[in-house]
Amino acid sequence: MVNWPAAMINNHDHDATDHDPFQPLYSPESDVELMILVSRLAAEEIPSQTSNDHFGSLYIGPQIAHFNRKTVFVPASEFQRAQHVLTDFLQRQYPVRDAANAFPLTLWQKVRTIAEFLLFGWMVPQPPVTPPPFSFSLQWQATPACFVVTCSGPLTGAGMCDAGNALLSHPQWHKGHHVIFDHRHLDFSATSPNDVAQIRHFHHMHEEQIGNGWSVFVIDEEQSDRWHALWAQGDAITSTNRTFVVSRLDDAFSWLVQHGSGMK
Repeated sequence: MVNWPAAMINNHDHDATDHDPFQPLYSPESDVELMILVSRLAAEEIPSQTSNDHFGSLYIGPQIAHFNRKTVFVPASEFQRAQHVLTDFLQRQYPVRDAANAFPLTLWQKVRTIAEFLLFGWMVPQPPVTPPPFSFSLQWQATPACFVVTCSGPLTGAGMCDAGNALLSHPQWHKGHHVIFDHRHLDFSATSPNDVAQIRHFHHMHEEQIGNGWSVFVIDEEQSDRWHALWAQGDAITSTNRTFVVSRLDDAFSWLVQHGSGMK
């Protein structure tokens, strides 16, 4: 962690101690973004500090790390909750874009971009490519009796917890229901161990509501190794809920017909 000079850090109702050190959470792109994020954290009673808060406002222009770039810090004990707030904030802040087709450039724009780079280099601001946020949908299937949760976008702990809450609060949900999680359109590349731990914590806290039904995960074969490597991190979930992994949605339905008839 960087030891920032005291004069360069703006405290928001909290002092860092050796027992609860602060760690960087996010570097806002503007003062407006900073103000909104700090307000969101304060609303959740999460203390924060901002490095270069006032100093950075005096030196506008290109943002340079450790000089005029502002960075929001939060206590280590609140980092996981702060990440949840940040994820929700960024998903609401930026519109959904198709990353593969974001900002298509004409030939003239490409030539101009190259010229700008050669003349100005890093001083030329570039539009951010924002990946599509995590999203999900729920559907009840009568035959076989199960829920289908279809997820897309980057896999995050906050997103999966939102999907879990929606599932458990569905009027047709009963303890022991089977669930098919269609994860063929999920991106696991940026999923952190903290996200995995958050999902496991949610499962542990709602074990009584979940019951001992089957959770069948549909994962593309190309992502199967990454999926298993992701869940090999940390401590496994101790649960009566049972899991199975297939590569096609049809296989998930067929498997539940053979092995998961009725609620357990």
